[in-house]
Amino acid sequence: MSADFPIWLLLVGLVAGALLVFLVMAEFNRSADEQADAELIHEAEWVSSQFAGTTRPVEPAVVEEILRLNRDWLAGPAMQANEGDLPAPEVPTAEAPLPDQAG
Repeated sequence: MSADFPIWLLLVGLVAGALLVFLVMAEFNRSADEQADAELIHEAEWVSSQFAGTTRPVEPAVVEEILRLNRDWLAGPAMQANEGDLPAPEVPTAEAPLPDQAG
């Protein structure tokens, strides 16, 4: 057996280990940032169509803006449990008019 064999074995092991680490750590899924604007519009139209038969239909432009805001929120830093305790949002009931219907 040659004295060079352990060195080659070490090199092959390092390369195989680096490849394994890359495969485990690499993210192969598309992120929201990679989603095309055209796909965002189609997604907004689909969500809007799901609300079409309800009492409160939603315009695709509104859904698109909500999806953009959600992606901005998810791209931001994670909040801690005790950080930014937001009050619960007010949900309009059937008795209470929506802000644009008041008057």
